[in-house]
Amino acid sequence: MLIILVIVGHLIQYILYRNEGFWDSPCFKCIYMFHMPLFMAISGYLACRALLRKSLAQAVGDRAMQLLLPMLFWYALLETAKWAVLPRAPDASGDILPFLYDVAGTYWFIWAAFVCFLLVKILSSFDHCSPWILFVLT
Repeated sequence: MLIILVIVGHLIQYILYRNEGFWDSPCFKCIYMFHMPLFMAISGYLACRALLRKSLAQAVGDRAMQLLLPMLFWYALLETAKWAVLPRAPDASGDILPFLYDVAGTYWFIWAAFVCFLLVKILSSFDHCSPWILFVLT
């Protein structure tokens, strides 16, 4: 149900409002008020056992492979496609800022998930918290 609300929210934002003024929609506000926090909380609760079972280094390495490696793959694929369609002159000085903007800005949700995971894993490594504490932290 929560995934369907994600899709409905994006439809409202990009189809109905064409990315302008969508925050004025009461339906959009209602959906975005709870659906992602609840989705993340349920996911965190269900991932509790796997989170507590692994060491900090192993858990961080596994999560980086799950989140960051695919992100970098897709970024490279999309940049290659953009370069093939819209070739531009090489300019070494100007290439780093668009790269940082794309990696940090476009994929903000992946970085947010990774940082939240790190915080929960670090906090849970001090004391094996109950699943309810991890539920609240996520």
